Amino acid sequence: MWGKPAASVIVTTRNEEKNIEHCLRSVRNQTVKNIEVILVDACSADRTVKVARKYINHLVVRKCGVAEGRNVGAKIARADVLVFLDADSMLLPETLEEILKAYKRRGVVGASCPVLPISADIRYVSVYMFYNSMARVSTILRKPQIAGMFCTYRRDAFEKVGGFSDDVGILEDFHLSMRIGKLGRVKFLTNTIALTSHRRLEKMGMRVPDRYLLAWLRLMLTGRSFSLKWYDKHMAR
Repeated sequence: MWGKPAASVIVTTRNEEKNIEHCLRSVRNQTVKNIEVILVDACSADRTVKVARKYINHLVVRKCGVAEGRNVGAKIARADVLVFLDADSMLLPETLEEILKAYKRRGVVGASCPVLPISADIRYVSVYMFYNSMARVSTILRKPQIAGMFCTYRRDAFEKVGGFSDDVGILEDFHLSMRIGKLGRVKFLTNTIALTSHRRLEKMGMRVPDRYLLAWLRLMLTGRSFSLKWYDKHMAR
């Protein structure tokens, strides 16, 4: 890669052998070509790293959680726009081009777009449609709540708020977008989408949105969500 990249895509993984190639291939198939790709792997026991190597510019292997892993990736990123993408998510070819256009507008510090499940099952689609509606309204109200499965921020804004918080519990992604939203506009585009796996919904059913809604209400009222121990205990039921 020559010169400064247009965007730095940061993906965190742990045993994502089945998903990582689809994710990274979608990044490399973007209409914007000068993209830096950083993989932060939490010591996977499968072939995640081996599969990913041909698609990435930088690899960090470190035993850490998602929030810390994203922060680690951000520290070595070279672009002014940081893109955080889950390993089981994918982008349409024009997604990053549209995202980068948003940053040309004055005062924009973050941008995302609707996320839909790969499955056409109406149960899963309805959950993501609810999230998309909530995310769009939240940005209009200037209280952005953007999920980490696909979110992007200006580097200077990300660094100013200290990145993802390790001590907020779950929904650290919503917490980050709310803090960054105080620095400027976070745009929610409607002319492109991202895709993501429905595996959590498939495995645990409607307990997932119910419990996330409870965690979201707590975050809104107290500024803190539930701990990871709470997540492990209640999501496993």
